[in-house]
Amino acid sequence: MNGDSTADIDALGERRRLSGKAAVDATTALLQRGRSMHPWIGLYDAGEVEWWWTRPRHTDGLDQLFWFDEQGPIAAAHFTDFGTGESEVYDAILFCPFTLPGADEDTIRHVATAGVALAEEHGFAQIDLEVSQADPLLRAVLDELGFTTDGVPVIEQGWIDTAARPPVPAIADGYRLTNRAEVRRTQPDRPASPDDRGLRMFLNDFLRGRRFDGEQQFEVLAV
Repeated sequence: MNGDSTADIDALGERRRLSGKAAVDATTALLQRGRSMHPWIGLYDAGEVEWWWTRPRHTDGLDQLFWFDEQGPIAAAHFTDFGTGESEVYDAILFCPFTLPGADEDTIRHVATAGVALAEEHGFAQIDLEVSQADPLLRAVLDELGFTTDGVPVIEQGWIDTAARPPVPAIADGYRLTNRAEVRRTQPDRPASPDDRGLRMFLNDFLRGRRFDGEQQFEVLAV
């Protein structure tokens, strides 16, 4: 399954079940919309979900829930399988009840409750999630749904003012500064591939070359 399977109307608006690349695209649009509304509210950015998708997971083909208004996605109940051992943070099914900044408690409860029901439908034995200490509405809803903390140390995330950034050290002799997009332009074009693996490999290269906001990501190479 790799598309729009069903759609209906509920209390939040149009609800769709999406999977595969269609789910990735909808999640990307939702997180980009949220970031354009507020510079730091929300634990995740669009590039993270697309990066997760570069590794095949059994959740790729499962339905994810999305809610839409006239402008696009407004909420999602999203699942990603991290039971493959590649993450130092997650080790099970990650559940992300995505909502836009400013969502009220009823909206958050609606999305989280629908997500828990979908997890049961998929037969997940356990789902994990992160929640910000600065998000009392989501924390309260999760308490209602029976979630408990697992004792994992708190992950600190923060922002630094541009003027307070430390100076960039000089590049050592024998190295030069370049960017991944430039490196990829010097490589032979990858043959077109209609299969899923080829698309994932292309996105892998693309996401390494540019962050979601379009800024270039740089690296140092030996001369």
